[in-house]
Amino acid sequence: MPKPRNKAGTSKFILALGTLAAFAVIGGVIYQSQVATDYGPEYISLPQPVAEPVNLVAPVPEAFIAPPADTILTPDPSAPVTAVAKLPSIDNSDEFIRDRMLVMKHAAELEQWLSSDDLVRRSASYVDGLARGLTLHKVLPLTAPEGSFATHTEGGIIWLNAGNYERYDTAVEVIASLNMQSLAQMFHFTRPLLESAFAEMGYQPRQMDGIILQALDNILATPIIVEPIQLKRESVAYKFTDPNLEGLLPLQKQLLRAGPANTQRIQEQTLALQEALLRLRSDASWFKLTVHCSRSQDASMVWQRSGYVTSGLAQLALDPKSDHVLVCGNPQMVDDVYALLRAQHFGPRSVIREK
Repeated sequence: MPKPRNKAGTSKFILALGTLAAFAVIGGVIYQSQVATDYGPEYISLPQPVAEPVNLVAPVPEAFIAPPADTILTPDPSAPVTAVAKLPSIDNSDEFIRDRMLVMKHAAELEQWLSSDDLVRRSASYVDGLARGLTLHKVLPLTAPEGSFATHTEGGIIWLNAGNYERYDTAVEVIASLNMQSLAQMFHFTRPLLESAFAEMGYQPRQMDGIILQALDNILATPIIVEPIQLKRESVAYKFTDPNLEGLLPLQKQLLRAGPANTQRIQEQTLALQEALLRLRSDASWFKLTVHCSRSQDASMVWQRSGYVTSGLAQLALDPKSDHVLVCGNPQMVDDVYALLRAQHFGPRSVIREK
Protein backbone atom coordinates (compact mmCIF):
# COMPACT_ATOMS: atom_id res chain seq x y z
CA MET A 1 0.00 0.00 0.00
CA PRO A 2 1.50 3.38 -0.94
CA LYS A 3 2.70 5.57 1.89
CA PRO A 4 0.73 8.80 2.33
CA ARG A 5 2.26 11.84 0.76
CA ASN A 6 3.70 14.46 3.09
CA LYS A 7 1.09 17.14 2.38
CA ALA A 8 1.36 20.59 3.89
CA GLY A 9 -2.03 20.18 5.49
CA THR A 10 -1.29 16.83 7.08
CA SER A 11 2.40 16.97 7.92
CA LYS A 12 2.01 18.85 11.17
CA PHE A 13 3.77 17.15 14.04
CA ILE A 14 0.84 16.20 16.26
CA LEU A 15 1.20 12.99 18.26
CA ALA A 16 -1.66 13.20 20.71
CA LEU A 17 -4.38 11.43 22.58
CA GLY A 18 -7.08 12.92 24.71
CA THR A 19 -10.37 12.55 26.50
CA LEU A 20 -13.50 14.66 26.02
CA ALA A 21 -15.95 15.79 28.68
CA ALA A 22 -18.88 13.41 29.04
CA PHE A 23 -21.34 15.87 27.57
CA ALA A 24 -19.35 16.47 24.38
CA VAL A 25 -20.56 14.72 21.24
CA ILE A 26 -17.67 13.94 18.95
CA GLY A 27 -18.44 14.83 15.40
CA GLY A 28 -15.46 12.84 14.15
CA VAL A 29 -11.84 11.87 14.52
CA ILE A 30 -10.09 12.19 11.20
CA TYR A 31 -6.65 10.80 10.56
CA GLN A 32 -4.51 9.35 7.78
CA SER A 33 -2.73 6.18 8.81
CA GLN A 34 -0.41 4.14 6.64
CA VAL A 35 2.52 3.93 9.13
CA ALA A 36 2.34 3.09 12.85
CA THR A 37 4.65 3.81 15.77
CA ASP A 38 4.58 1.05 18.38
CA TYR A 39 4.21 2.39 21.89
CA GLY A 40 5.32 -0.20 24.39
CA PRO A 41 2.55 -2.07 26.20
CA GLU A 42 3.55 -0.42 29.46
CA TYR A 43 2.03 2.86 28.25
CA ILE A 44 -1.31 1.53 27.07
CA SER A 45 -2.20 -1.53 29.12
CA LEU A 46 -2.09 -0.38 32.76
CA PRO A 47 -5.49 -0.57 34.51
CA GLN A 48 -7.37 2.70 34.78
CA PRO A 49 -9.03 3.95 37.98
CA VAL A 50 -12.33 4.42 36.13
CA ALA A 51 -13.36 1.80 33.63
CA GLU A 52 -14.32 3.22 30.26
CA PRO A 53 -15.08 1.51 26.97
CA VAL A 54 -12.19 1.55 24.51
CA ASN A 55 -12.33 1.18 20.75
CA LEU A 56 -10.27 -1.32 18.85
CA VAL A 57 -8.21 0.60 16.31
CA ALA A 58 -5.04 0.21 14.33
CA PRO A 59 -2.04 1.39 16.39
CA VAL A 60 -0.87 4.83 15.35
CA PRO A 61 1.91 7.05 16.68
CA GLU A 62 -0.65 8.66 18.93
CA ALA A 63 -2.86 7.05 21.49
CA PHE A 64 -6.48 6.99 20.40
CA ILE A 65 -9.43 9.12 21.54
CA ALA A 66 -12.31 6.69 21.92
CA PRO A 67 -15.14 8.16 19.79
CA PRO A 68 -18.56 7.78 21.42
CA ALA A 69 -20.41 9.27 18.46
CA ASP A 70 -19.86 10.18 14.80
CA THR A 71 -16.37 9.26 13.71
CA ILE A 72 -14.29 9.10 10.58
CA LEU A 73 -11.17 6.98 10.72
CA THR A 74 -8.62 6.07 8.09
CA PRO A 75 -6.76 3.03 9.49
CA ASP A 76 -4.25 0.86 7.72
CA PRO A 77 -6.23 -2.36 7.03
CA SER A 78 -3.07 -4.46 7.24
CA ALA A 79 -2.06 -3.18 10.69
CA PRO A 80 -2.71 -5.30 13.82
CA VAL A 81 -5.54 -4.26 16.12
CA THR A 82 -4.90 -3.14 19.68
CA ALA A 83 -6.82 -1.49 22.51
CA VAL A 84 -5.48 1.86 23.69
CA ALA A 85 -6.24 3.54 27.00
CA LYS A 86 -7.66 7.04 27.18
CA LEU A 87 -5.88 9.92 28.83
CA PRO A 88 -7.38 11.40 31.99
CA SER A 89 -7.94 15.11 32.38
CA ILE A 90 -4.90 17.16 33.35
CA ASP A 91 -6.36 17.67 36.85
CA ASN A 92 -6.58 13.89 37.40
CA SER A 93 -3.40 12.77 35.64
CA ASP A 94 -0.89 12.31 38.49
CA GLU A 95 -1.52 8.62 39.12
CA PHE A 96 -1.68 7.97 35.37
CA ILE A 97 1.74 9.61 34.85
CA ARG A 98 3.37 7.94 37.86
CA ASP A 99 2.19 4.46 36.90
CA ARG A 100 3.60 4.73 33.40
CA MET A 101 6.86 6.40 34.37
CA LEU A 102 7.59 3.81 37.03
CA VAL A 103 7.25 0.85 34.68
CA MET A 104 10.45 2.10 33.04
CA LYS A 105 13.77 0.98 34.43
CA HIS A 106 14.74 3.68 36.91
CA ALA A 107 16.74 4.58 39.98
CA ALA A 108 14.83 4.41 43.24
CA GLU A 109 14.94 8.19 43.74
CA LEU A 110 12.68 8.69 40.71
CA GLU A 111 9.72 7.70 42.88
CA GLN A 112 10.54 10.62 45.15
CA TRP A 113 10.74 12.96 42.15
CA LEU A 114 7.26 11.85 41.10
CA SER A 115 5.74 12.26 44.56
CA SER A 116 4.70 15.87 43.91
CA ASP A 117 1.16 16.67 42.87
CA ASP A 118 0.14 18.34 39.60
CA LEU A 119 3.02 16.64 37.79
CA VAL A 120 2.09 17.69 34.25
CA ARG A 121 1.84 21.39 35.06
CA ARG A 122 4.98 21.28 37.20
CA SER A 123 6.91 19.50 34.42
CA ALA A 124 5.77 22.01 31.82
CA SER A 125 6.82 24.94 34.05
CA TYR A 126 10.18 23.28 34.78
CA VAL A 127 10.92 22.71 31.08
CA ASP A 128 9.87 26.28 30.31
CA GLY A 129 12.39 27.41 32.92
CA LEU A 130 15.14 25.24 31.39
CA ALA A 131 14.46 26.83 28.01
CA ARG A 132 15.05 30.22 29.64
CA GLY A 133 18.23 28.93 31.28
CA LEU A 134 16.76 28.50 34.77
CA THR A 135 16.36 25.58 37.15
CA LEU A 136 13.08 26.05 39.01
CA HIS A 137 13.70 23.85 42.04
CA LYS A 138 10.62 25.09 43.87
CA VAL A 139 8.40 24.15 40.92
CA LEU A 140 9.66 20.57 40.61
CA PRO A 141 11.79 19.55 43.62
CA LEU A 142 14.41 17.03 42.53
CA THR A 143 17.19 15.46 44.59
CA ALA A 144 19.08 18.31 46.26
CA PRO A 145 22.90 18.27 46.24
CA GLU A 146 24.28 16.53 49.28
CA GLY A 147 26.27 18.49 51.83
CA SER A 148 27.50 22.07 51.46
CA PHE A 149 29.15 23.90 48.58
CA ALA A 150 32.88 23.20 48.88
CA THR A 151 35.84 25.41 47.95
CA HIS A 152 39.48 25.62 48.93
CA THR A 153 41.98 28.48 48.91
CA GLU A 154 45.54 28.23 47.70
CA GLY A 155 47.89 31.18 47.39
CA GLY A 156 45.04 33.60 47.95
CA ILE A 157 43.03 32.12 45.06
CA ILE A 158 39.66 30.46 45.63
CA TRP A 159 39.06 27.25 43.72
CA LEU A 160 35.97 25.14 43.23
CA ASN A 161 36.66 21.96 45.17
CA ALA A 162 36.53 18.85 42.98
CA GLY A 163 34.94 17.01 45.89
CA ASN A 164 31.94 19.27 45.35
CA TYR A 165 31.04 17.32 42.20
CA GLU A 166 30.03 14.24 44.19
CA ARG A 167 27.17 16.19 45.77
CA TYR A 168 25.27 15.85 42.48
CA ASP A 169 25.90 12.13 41.86
CA THR A 170 22.51 10.96 43.16
CA ALA A 171 20.48 13.30 40.95
CA VAL A 172 22.61 12.51 37.91
CA GLU A 173 22.21 8.79 38.57
CA VAL A 174 18.42 9.14 38.34
CA ILE A 175 18.67 10.85 34.96
CA ALA A 176 21.22 8.34 33.70
CA SER A 177 18.98 5.43 34.70
CA LEU A 178 16.17 6.41 32.32
CA ASN A 179 15.72 5.02 28.82
CA MET A 180 15.42 8.10 26.63
CA GLN A 181 13.59 6.30 23.83
CA SER A 182 10.92 5.23 26.31
CA LEU A 183 10.79 8.74 27.73
CA ALA A 184 10.29 10.18 24.23
CA GLN A 185 7.44 7.76 23.62
CA MET A 186 5.94 8.71 26.96
CA PHE A 187 6.14 12.36 25.94
CA HIS A 188 4.28 11.76 22.69
CA PHE A 189 1.75 9.51 24.40
CA THR A 190 0.85 12.22 26.92
CA ARG A 191 1.37 15.16 24.58
CA PRO A 192 -2.19 16.58 24.84
CA LEU A 193 -1.80 16.94 28.60
CA LEU A 194 1.46 18.84 28.15
CA GLU A 195 -0.08 21.00 25.43
CA SER A 196 -2.87 21.93 27.83
CA ALA A 197 -0.32 22.84 30.52
CA PHE A 198 1.69 24.99 28.11
CA ALA A 199 -1.55 26.59 26.87
CA GLU A 200 -2.30 27.64 30.45
CA MET A 201 1.03 29.47 30.42
CA GLY A 202 0.01 31.33 27.25
CA TYR A 203 1.79 29.21 24.64
CA GLN A 204 0.41 27.82 21.39
CA PRO A 205 0.75 24.05 20.75
CA ARG A 206 3.42 24.58 18.10
CA GLN A 207 5.54 26.59 20.52
CA MET A 208 5.86 23.69 22.94
CA ASP A 209 8.21 21.73 20.66
CA GLY A 210 10.52 24.74 20.30
CA ILE A 211 10.58 25.29 24.06
CA ILE A 212 11.52 21.67 24.73
CA LEU A 213 14.24 21.63 22.09
CA GLN A 214 15.61 24.95 23.39
CA ALA A 215 15.83 23.47 26.89
CA LEU A 216 17.79 20.51 25.52
CA ASP A 217 20.04 22.80 23.47
CA ASN A 218 20.87 24.86 26.58
CA ILE A 219 22.10 21.72 28.32
CA LEU A 220 24.09 20.53 25.30
CA ALA A 221 25.74 23.95 24.92
CA THR A 222 27.26 23.80 28.41
CA PRO A 223 31.08 23.58 28.19
CA ILE A 224 32.91 20.65 29.75
CA ILE A 225 35.58 22.11 32.04
CA VAL A 226 38.14 19.57 33.23
CA GLU A 227 40.67 22.09 34.60
CA PRO A 228 40.30 23.55 38.11
CA ILE A 229 37.77 26.38 38.15
CA GLN A 230 38.74 29.64 39.84
CA LEU A 231 36.15 31.51 41.87
CA LYS A 232 35.77 34.93 43.44
CA ARG A 233 33.61 36.15 46.28
CA GLU A 234 32.57 39.77 46.10
CA SER A 235 29.66 39.34 48.53
CA VAL A 236 27.95 36.31 50.02
CA ALA A 237 27.73 34.32 46.79
CA TYR A 238 30.65 32.87 44.83
CA LYS A 239 31.14 33.78 41.18
CA PHE A 240 33.30 32.37 38.42
CA THR A 241 36.41 34.46 37.86
CA ASP A 242 36.38 33.71 34.12
CA PRO A 243 33.86 36.17 32.61
CA ASN A 244 32.97 33.63 29.91
CA LEU A 245 31.89 31.14 32.56
CA GLU A 246 30.14 33.75 34.68
CA GLY A 247 28.23 34.86 31.56
CA LEU A 248 26.69 31.42 31.06
CA LEU A 249 23.03 30.74 31.79
CA PRO A 250 22.19 29.87 35.43
CA LEU A 251 21.33 26.33 34.27
CA GLN A 252 24.74 25.95 32.63
CA LYS A 253 26.58 27.30 35.68
CA GLN A 254 24.70 24.75 37.78
CA LEU A 255 26.00 22.01 35.49
CA LEU A 256 29.56 23.33 35.83
CA ARG A 257 29.24 22.97 39.60
CA ALA A 258 28.22 19.34 39.06
CA GLY A 259 31.61 18.61 37.47
CA PRO A 260 32.74 17.46 34.02
CA ALA A 261 31.88 13.78 34.46
CA ASN A 262 28.32 14.47 35.65
CA THR A 263 27.80 17.15 33.00
CA GLN A 264 28.91 14.73 30.31
CA ARG A 265 26.51 12.03 31.57
CA ILE A 266 23.62 14.49 31.54
CA GLN A 267 24.54 15.70 28.06
CA GLU A 268 24.70 12.12 26.75
CA GLN A 269 21.17 11.51 28.03
CA THR A 270 20.01 14.87 26.71
CA LEU A 271 21.36 14.08 23.24
CA ALA A 272 19.70 10.65 23.32
CA LEU A 273 16.37 12.24 24.24
CA GLN A 274 16.71 14.93 21.57
CA GLU A 275 17.45 12.33 18.90
CA ALA A 276 14.54 10.14 20.04
CA LEU A 277 12.10 13.07 19.96
CA LEU A 278 13.24 14.18 16.52
CA ARG A 279 13.20 10.60 15.22
CA LEU A 280 9.59 10.12 16.30
CA ARG A 281 8.73 13.51 14.85
CA SER A 282 10.28 12.54 11.51
CA ASP A 283 8.61 9.13 11.49
CA ALA A 284 5.21 10.72 12.03
CA SER A 285 5.51 13.85 9.90
CA TRP A 286 2.54 12.61 7.85
CA PHE A 287 0.24 12.42 10.88
CA LYS A 288 -2.46 14.85 11.95
CA LEU A 289 -5.34 14.43 14.39
CA THR A 290 -8.41 16.63 14.45
CA VAL A 291 -11.52 16.14 16.57
CA HIS A 292 -14.71 17.83 15.35
CA CYS A 293 -17.31 18.44 18.08
CA SER A 294 -20.84 19.27 16.96
CA ARG A 295 -21.76 20.45 20.47
CA SER A 296 -19.94 22.10 23.36
CA GLN A 297 -16.26 21.29 23.73
CA ASP A 298 -13.53 21.55 26.34
CA ALA A 299 -11.41 24.56 25.43
CA SER A 300 -8.33 22.95 27.02
CA MET A 301 -8.38 20.17 24.41
CA VAL A 302 -6.34 22.04 21.84
CA TRP A 303 -6.78 19.43 19.08
CA GLN A 304 -10.55 19.95 18.94
CA ARG A 305 -12.48 21.91 16.33
CA SER A 306 -16.08 23.09 16.38
CA GLY A 307 -18.48 21.96 13.68
CA TYR A 308 -19.59 18.87 11.82
CA VAL A 309 -17.42 16.24 10.16
CA THR A 310 -18.87 17.12 6.77
CA SER A 311 -17.56 20.67 7.14
CA GLY A 312 -14.09 19.60 8.26
CA LEU A 313 -13.68 16.93 5.61
CA ALA A 314 -12.87 19.42 2.86
CA GLN A 315 -9.93 20.78 4.86
CA LEU A 316 -8.10 17.45 4.93
CA ALA A 317 -7.29 17.13 1.21
CA LEU A 318 -7.63 13.35 1.36
CA ASP A 319 -6.12 11.43 -1.54
CA PRO A 320 -8.29 8.62 -2.99
CA LYS A 321 -5.14 6.99 -4.40
CA SER A 322 -3.49 6.44 -1.03
CA ASP A 323 -5.99 7.00 1.80
CA HIS A 324 -8.54 4.63 3.30
CA VAL A 325 -11.47 5.83 5.40
CA LEU A 326 -13.57 4.19 8.10
CA VAL A 327 -16.81 6.09 8.78
CA CYS A 328 -18.90 5.15 11.80
CA GLY A 329 -21.53 6.80 13.95
CA ASN A 330 -24.79 8.57 13.18
CA PRO A 331 -26.32 6.89 10.09
CA GLN A 332 -27.18 10.20 8.39
CA MET A 333 -23.63 11.49 9.02
CA VAL A 334 -22.18 8.28 7.58
CA ASP A 335 -24.30 8.64 4.43
CA ASP A 336 -23.43 12.31 4.03
CA VAL A 337 -19.71 11.75 4.45
CA TYR A 338 -19.76 8.76 2.13
CA ALA A 339 -21.43 10.88 -0.56
CA LEU A 340 -18.74 13.53 -0.18
CA LEU A 341 -15.98 10.94 -0.41
CA ARG A 342 -17.52 9.38 -3.49
CA ALA A 343 -17.59 12.84 -5.06
CA GLN A 344 -13.84 12.99 -4.36
CA HIS A 345 -13.43 9.75 -6.36
CA PHE A 346 -13.05 7.40 -3.40
CA GLY A 347 -14.03 3.90 -4.47
CA PRO A 348 -16.27 1.60 -2.40
CA ARG A 349 -13.24 -0.45 -1.32
CA SER A 350 -11.55 2.65 0.09
CA VAL A 351 -14.45 3.57 2.40
CA ILE A 352 -15.72 1.32 5.18
CA ARG A 353 -19.07 2.30 6.69
CA GLU A 354 -20.50 1.29 10.05
CA LYS A 355 -23.85 2.61 11.27
